[in-house]
Amino acid sequence: MPAARKTKEKKINMQEQIYKAAFNSFDAHVAIIDQSALIIEVNEPWLKFGRENGLTDPEGQVGKVNYLEVLQRAIQFGDKSVVEVQMGIKDVLAGRRETYQVEYSCNTPARQYWFHMRVLRLTDATGGAIIIHQDITEQVLARQDLHQSQERLHALSEAAG
Repeated sequence: MPAARKTKEKKINMQEQIYKAAFNSFDAHVAIIDQSALIIEVNEPWLKFGRENGLTDPEGQVGKVNYLEVLQRAIQFGDKSVVEVQMGIKDVLAGRRETYQVEYSCNTPARQYWFHMRVLRLTDATGGAIIIHQDITEQVLARQDLHQSQERLHALSEAAG
């Protein structure tokens, strides 16, 4: 094997390792889908959440699982916005919009989560999208606590005259 080819392969291998390390370093749950919504790649946080909540198979099969079907399984947790989210993803994949964003709750058997989901159209030849779910549970709970505190303060001021 010529030295130039070996060097090139080494460089490609290093780039793949850097890509995987960076992709798996995000705390957000990230999935990349193709034009037909088949999952091409997911990061470790996405895979872990999926396994823990029965939304994906234990081996984390990609290329055979449709993201819209995974969302359909999420209905079991009582999330009524799944149809809206599916339409948003379909719009991005069809090129009717560049991005789609939504804040939603996800009630798992263990607890309730809140996520901010952002879908971005990929600009390469795949025509797919990247889907990012950022856990915003703590922020939502803080907002709810603040709202309840404001309501109590308002009630107290009303009672005090």
